[in-house]
Amino acid sequence: MSSTKPVEIRIIGKTYGIQYTSGAPLDDDNIGELDPDKQKITIKKGQPLETEQDTFLHEIIHAIDHELNIGLREKQVRALATGFLAALKDNPKLVAYLRRKNAKP
Repeated sequence: MSSTKPVEIRIIGKTYGIQYTSGAPLDDDNIGELDPDKQKITIKKGQPLETEQDTFLHEIIHAIDHELNIGLREKQVRALATGFLAALKDNPKLVAYLRRKNAKP
């Protein structure tokens, strides 16, 4: 299993760059940020692994929300990220199942 942190991710057909930083554009209280105009996600370095993963999913959900113009509130984004992370960690075969495609006839 790879432990390499992603440096880009595809979201609704667009490639978002991932930056890990301990400084700007993040302030002291901000552990993640989405810049949809630059298609960039910034994640604060030095977080515990599960916090960093939750932050990563949180920013992905913000990007999906932006791309699809859903209008999620911050509380909803936070809950979805935490819930998805728990579901993925508690069900290790789920990702493989979701990635499956129909066999060609």
